[in-house]
Amino acid sequence: MRKIQLGAILLLLGMLFSMVSCVSDNNTPSPPEKEPTPSTNTTEDPTLNDPTVKDPTPHDPTPDIPLPETPFITLPSFPMAENRGDLILVNRDYHFDSDLVLSELLPVQSAVSDPELAEYLKVERPDMALTEITAYAFAQLSKGMQTALSCDKKIHVYSAFRDNAYQQSIIDDYLSRPNYGQSYVDNYVAPVGASEHHTGMAADINLIDENKTTYSFRNALVATEYAWILEHAHEYGLIRRYTDDKKEFTGYNEEVWHFRYVGVPHAEYMYQNNICFEEYHILLADTAYDAPLVITTSLGETYSVYTDDPSDGLQVPRHLAYTLSGSNSGSYIVTVNGSYSGAGVIDPSVDPLTVTLCTAWYLPARKADMPVYE
Repeated sequence: MRKIQLGAILLLLGMLFSMVSCVSDNNTPSPPEKEPTPSTNTTEDPTLNDPTVKDPTPHDPTPDIPLPETPFITLPSFPMAENRGDLILVNRDYHFDSDLVLSELLPVQSAVSDPELAEYLKVERPDMALTEITAYAFAQLSKGMQTALSCDKKIHVYSAFRDNAYQQSIIDDYLSRPNYGQSYVDNYVAPVGASEHHTGMAADINLIDENKTTYSFRNALVATEYAWILEHAHEYGLIRRYTDDKKEFTGYNEEVWHFRYVGVPHAEYMYQNNICFEEYHILLADTAYDAPLVITTSLGETYSVYTDDPSDGLQVPRHLAYTLSGSNSGSYIVTVNGSYSGAGVIDPSVDPLTVTLCTAWYLPARKADMPVYE
């Protein structure tokens, strides 16, 4: 009996000892796991264990991605109508609705924000209106002429924007005059919808002196001033629209008084190559984004110009500043600042989806193209 009790006691002591050992093991920290042996695989990234190479994190900037060799994209939508912009062609074949430009018109003299510059441009009536850049171009041209020639005459606008009703009234007036009639209207007066005056970018001008005497450009007394205007108008983006030698293209006899704003590079090209606006459009019709017309202005600025058919998307530079104009004949005209024979001219700061024509940011650029006479 004593042996059985002793055995039971020993068994109990053994169980207690075993329990104490388990508790002790659970409270003892586990030894650190052995670090894995570095792989000897030669295909592993050699910078993986380089302490000088920072591990990439979600906050790291996106690495530079090389731009494509041909830096063009297709615009997902068209930022302006194809009958808007500095380069729209308006004539007997391509009409224009005068209501389209109403929101862009300003009274001529108030359109020139600099009061001193505005004094160089005179108007026959205070209600005459033009687009801002057109009025600015005429004012700078007038200042340039007066400064260069030291004369007392300034440009005087006697016909500016015309709506459809006003154009019809002019036609009716000439038809009622015995010495004018239909023949004169056919050669000098555009039908309603076919007048450049509907655009707000054309004006009939002459000169006016300090005594408010006006001088037609056919007057020999202002031959020197008119010659200067003809020689320098293109520097301000202005073209004399109708000349006798281009009647087969324009459809009108010579008008010494009628000037149109088209922008400096385009006016310079037409002047340098003695072509009219219709011929320029014919020339541009054969260009493309990968075969542009390259223009160098008298100030040494370079532009690349091409047309694009919007039916399959409009191709524009990926990272180059450009301006956009409709042609009014079914296509768009893209004017790129600079040439792009290669990727060296890419400017990553330019967002291609926000650069368009006839927007506020572009006015300073178009003004900066013009020479300034002090």
